[in-house]
This record gives sequence, C-alpha cells and structure tokens, in this order.
Amino acid sequence: MSTGVAARPTWRAALESFLPAAKRPSADKYIRRIPIALILLVQAVSALRLSNTAFQDEALYLYTGDWILKSWADPHVVVYTHPESFFSGAPMLYPVLGALLDRLGGLALARLLSTVCMLSATAAVYWGTNVLFDHHARPRTAGIFAAFVFALSAPVTFLSNFATFDAPSFALIAWAAALSIWSSKRNRSIVWGVPIGVLCSLAVLLKYSSAIDVPFVMLLTLVVGWAVRSTRGTAVARGAVAGLTALVLLVGSALTWGSALLAGLQKTTTDRAAMVHQTPVLTLVGQVGLWAGLTFALMIAGGIYLMRRQPVLAVLMLAGTIAATGYQIWMGEAVSLHKHLTLGIIFGAPLAGAVLSALVRTGRKVTVLLVAAACYAVLVTGLMQSEKLFHVWPATTPLHNTVEFAVDSMPWIRTLAEVPEPLMYSLKDKTGPWQWTATYDGSFFYDDPDEGDRVFQGLDAYQHALEDNYFQLVVLDRSTPIGQQLQPEEFGFAQTDTVTDAASGHTWRIYQRFDHIPQ
Repeated sequence: MSTGVAARPTWRAALESFLPAAKRPSADKYIRRIPIALILLVQAVSALRLSNTAFQDEALYLYTGDWILKSWADPHVVVYTHPESFFSGAPMLYPVLGALLDRLGGLALARLLSTVCMLSATAAVYWGTNVLFDHHARPRTAGIFAAFVFALSAPVTFLSNFATFDAPSFALIAWAAALSIWSSKRNRSIVWGVPIGVLCSLAVLLKYSSAIDVPFVMLLTLVVGWAVRSTRGTAVARGAVAGLTALVLLVGSALTWGSALLAGLQKTTTDRAAMVHQTPVLTLVGQVGLWAGLTFALMIAGGIYLMRRQPVLAVLMLAGTIAATGYQIWMGEAVSLHKHLTLGIIFGAPLAGAVLSALVRTGRKVTVLLVAAACYAVLVTGLMQSEKLFHVWPATTPLHNTVEFAVDSMPWIRTLAEVPEPLMYSLKDKTGPWQWTATYDGSFFYDDPDEGDRVFQGLDAYQHALEDNYFQLVVLDRSTPIGQQLQPEEFGFAQTDTVTDAASGHTWRIYQRFDHIPQ
C-alpha cells in the first residue's frame, strides 16, 4: 500500500547515518549526484582507454584547421583547396578550435575536447530525463538509467575520444533538447526559446547532418508544454521563438560569412545520395544491431511503455530516435552510420531510462535482475564494440616512420598517396600542402605541356604525372579504384619498401623515383 511518501534508498540512508542530523539535508544533494558522477567517470575511462593514430577525418580537420590558422596569421598563406566546398561542417569552426588544441597538446588534447563534449551530453540527457519524468515516484532513477544507456553505448563511447565535429555538435543538440524539456516543464519565459535556437543553429553549422534532430527539439517544447492547459500558449510561443532564432541565424550565416558553405552543404548533405555507394538495407540494419542493438531495443521498449501514458510524447521521441538512422538506411549509406546513431540515442535514452526505472520500481526480484542484466549487457557490448570501432582504420605509425625518412632525405619531393591525410597531419611540420596528392576521383587534374597543354583527369592524369616525374614518392594500399589501377613500375619507379600494420595486417607499398629530384 502506498503512503504517498517516497521510500529513501538504503544506500543513501546508510551514508547519511554517519553525519550529524543538522548536516544531513545539505549532504543529501551531494549524495544524490554520486550515481551520475560514477557514470561520467566510467564513460571517461571507457573513452580514454581507446588508442589509435589519427583517423583520416581527424587528420583532415586538424590539418585544415592549422592551415586556416596559418592563413589568418600570414596573408601569403592561401588555403587553395576550399574546404568549405566539401566539408560537412563549417571549416572555420571546429577545425580551427581543434587545431588550436592540437598545437597545445597534440591529438590527445584535441580528442579530450570530444570527451568533455560527450560527458556534457550525458549530463544533459540525465537532467532532461529527470525533468521530463519528475512526476514519477522517487527516487529519480529514470535519469540515471538514461545517462547509463547513453554514455556507455558504443557510438557515444567511440565519439568521446574522436577528434571531429560530431561530439561538439551532438552535445549542443543534447543540451538544446534538455532546455526544451526544462523550459516547458517548468513553464519558463518564452525568452528561453532564444538559447534553444542558438544551440540548434550552432550544432548545424558545426555539422550539417545534425539538422535532422532540430525539428524534434522544437517540437519537444510544444509537446511537453501542451500537457498542461495553462502552459500551452507559452509553449507554442517558446517553440516559435526557438525556431525563428535558429532560422535567422542559419539564413543570416548563409547570406553573409557562411555563403561559401552552401556548396559543402549541398555536396555532403542535401545531394549526398548522388555520391553514396549503395549498401544493402539488411547489411546496414545488421551494423546497427551490432553496434547498438540492445540500446535501440531498450529505447523502443521505453517508447512502447510511454505510449500508454503520453502517446504524443512517445511518438515524438521514438521518431527522433529512429530518424537519423532510418534516413541513412533508406539512402543505403554506411559512411558514418556508427556516429550518426548518437543523434537517435539522444532522444531514445530517456525512453530507455523510463522503462528501466519502471521495472525497478516494481520491486520484484525478477525485474530487478532483468534490469541489472540489461545494464551489464549495455556496458560489455559498449566496451567491446567501441574498441572495435576505434580500430577499423590501421595505425599509421610504421608508415609515418618510413615516409619521414624519405622526406628527411628529399625535403621537396611530391608524394602521391591513396589516403594522404594521416601522413599530411603527422608530417605537417616537415612538408607543405602542395607536396601531397590523393587518388580520390575528381581530385587531381594534370596539364601536360608535351600534349599541347591538354588537361588530363582520372587515371590518365596520374599516369602522365608519374611519367613526367611530377611525383617522386608513391604510397599505395589499393584502397581506391584509381590506386588499384596504378602501376608505378611502368613509369620508372621502384618499390623500395613494404609497410604493414601488425595489428590489422594492412599493407602499404612504397615506390620511389630517384632521378631528377626537384631542388
């Protein structure tokens, strides 16, 4: 029989028993934060244990950010690659900040920014969930379970030590969602729509694909506030202010300082289907199941549980849970799927927290054991899959050492590499951007003076450049269509080394041409 008074947890009563009675109320607020503090600690340790050399994207963003910084400091330095035309986020935002941190503390410090951002996102999910479900019986376990499911899922753990614009962008979305819930649940002023809109617009500028979550953030303001008749008008106004703020900032950016970003937005986001290599739907679903299957199962179960009590809210949050993942599966795109799962987990984690909390409140041993087993499975699978995700790419340390020796011997050589970004980043103090060329389709054109200044592209461009000694060092791992077709030996090159990453077995072949080295 319920007495209307929430039972005090045994562990909290035991801790408070060591304190004088006068100090127990003030100590209680600190004791309540112990679970979330432990979750954040486990998240940080889980993320920081991951170790590998810079991934292609990390290297590209940090290298480009450093290049931009140099161009700001020296008018003679020109960023001629125009990263705003092909980046999926504003290059003058995260890449510059990441490069500043990289200058101060290397890749580890740049990755630490992502750790802080994802820890912040976990705190936002915890707070937002507790506010959203504060009508439930005490103690507030929904927020604790939501934070646990969010923080220790493989995609979140992976992004917590990955130096790209994903972590800061997703953290802003998480805080925008939490503010939407809090401002509507507590019936705050419509002025709170301004910071919500600012957070959403900045998240989109950092990473364009985050825009898919923005409508759900705005609708949260309306749906949460609509539950009480007296707050409906304020909720509608607050949502309108948030949407208008975001729209003004994004449109204003597109018309002023960010006008050049539209090309990158179109290429990497709105017209992405044209450049996507189609992956079978079942393959993508299998990948989601592998990386976050249990997490998504708990979130969907939470949506079904909430459907009986708050059907509109449940539908909205379920839609936010599957939107980003479902869209990418529908497009048949595997690239970055593991990262974009986080956009759904932001909305799904509170649902998982709600159902796990409800199961614990039943007090039945079977359900408590079931919850404990689910949490243990989330922890173990999150640790295992994040470790695998962090070693999808080969460590480039042995390759760096080999190429560095060649660069030291011939500082002015031009290098053709299939995936040059990790080397460009690790050798940025010894080489310039003009010394590196990739084998990406459409990235290289060659004007051959012996052919009447005819401009070659594709495989022909590389072959003519090799023949004319335009490149003196070639690094191939047969990972691109053009790289698979190139045969440097046909143009006077000799294979001088084979480099293998012992952990992954990935192999690079090094070719050099020693005649006519440019001075």
